[in-house]
Amino acid sequence: MKIIIGVMLLTLDKAKKGQLVKISAITDELTRIQAIRFGISEGAVVTCREVVPAGPVVVSRNKQEIAIGRSLASAIWVEPC
Repeated sequence: MKIIIGVMLLTLDKAKKGQLVKISAITDELTRIQAIRFGISEGAVVTCREVVPAGPVVVSRNKQEIAIGRSLASAIWVEPC
């Protein structure tokens, strides 16, 4: 978890089920490209639908659910909305 100018940031894999989060930063260029393929970019607001233990993080945006692997989710920084 990071705090930048009063905003608490956490990685997507740490989001809680049902939590609405805004994508703040995607640290790695390859991760950014993969996220864009899913329709997720910095500034997008997504809902965490499920966090599967030792598995993917399921998020939804625009009536579409996407399962994101843990390694990808751990490189995506979000802030609670």
